[in-house]
Amino acid sequence: QRVCDIVLATIEYHDRQREQAIKSFNKMMSKFGQNKELSAEVIYALEIGTYGSSVPLELIHEQAQANGLTLNIAGYKMLLQNRKTTTPTGPILVTPDVASPLVNELVSRHVPSTNDAFKYHYASVNNDEYDFNLMYQTTSPCSIQGLCCNGEVILRLQEGDQGQIILDRTCFYAESGGQEADRG
Repeated sequence: QRVCDIVLATIEYHDRQREQAIKSFNKMMSKFGQNKELSAEVIYALEIGTYGSSVPLELIHEQAQANGLTLNIAGYKMLLQNRKTTTPTGPILVTPDVASPLVNELVSRHVPSTNDAFKYHYASVNNDEYDFNLMYQTTSPCSIQGLCCNGEVILRLQEGDQGQIILDRTCFYAESGGQEADRG
């Protein structure tokens, strides 16, 4: 029952995040609603959270389509590329990865990596337009591969314990992805 509660809480959290992202999109629409195309700058501003919560590119696309808007994806890609080339290249301070010991333990226990590939199931409609309906149609049950609590792999959670579940597949993004566009 506890695992079901955790999964439901995760789904509810995702739904709340989605609602916040849609509110951010609507806030942007109130400012730029007359335009029929979202510029590269507006797409980027949505993605980094300028209008409230950050909005993932897939949701920007979905909301734009629902509102009869097009996206300047070519300009957006160019903007990201320009940002990468103009970003200072000085020394980068890296904080220790607190998850590394846990990941190493999971690997040593032969717990397979979570498959998140189906969140990328989309089709290219034109050069700069994508259809994400395939992702929404690709659903199947997932199974729990492991449990963690306080940074350690465990066999069960007791009532009142807080922990993490490791699934065999998910459509959720990792907490942090490491690429400029990743918002986790």
